[in-house]
Amino acid sequence: LITWNERLAMTVGGDFKIGPNAGIGITISSSGNVDAIGIITATSFSGGITLTGNLNTNGNSIVFPDSNGTTNRLIFGTNKFEAYYDSGNSRTQFDNITGNFSIRNSASGQDIDIVSANDIRIRPQAGESGINVVGDGAVELYHNNAKKVETRSDGLQVDGTVRLPAD
Repeated sequence: LITWNERLAMTVGGDFKIGPNAGIGITISSSGNVDAIGIITATSFSGGITLTGNLNTNGNSIVFPDSNGTTNRLIFGTNKFEAYYDSGNSRTQFDNITGNFSIRNSASGQDIDIVSANDIRIRPQAGESGINVVGDGAVELYHNNAKKVETRSDGLQVDGTVRLPAD
């Protein structure tokens, strides 16, 4: 053990530590791993980062640069729920690779609002038309990708038979 003062010590062939023997400090192991206790400011990391606790951003944002649709993705779990902004297609996308995808608000008496600057589309069955809410226009309902009902400025248009109950 070589000790320059109580805050700087090195074990020959072992670890190099800056800081007191216990608590806040940086240790560089003989294998090249860096262990830091305290606040770390870094401009980049190479490889991965493993968290053993919660990530506290202290009120700041985690910012990803624009994506080309295949990079800069936020991935949750092993079933690959992914969130990313695809700058090539100017869209924010959430991909769920396996299972159902649910949007849920469990707060009693609260709503889910979907707000768009233009149209809103619900597209089942691999992209077929289902429900279109056209900005400043119609609401269109589809059956098996064929438009059946459309709201209009003068009322409602139905393509097909309207069946009303006898009662």
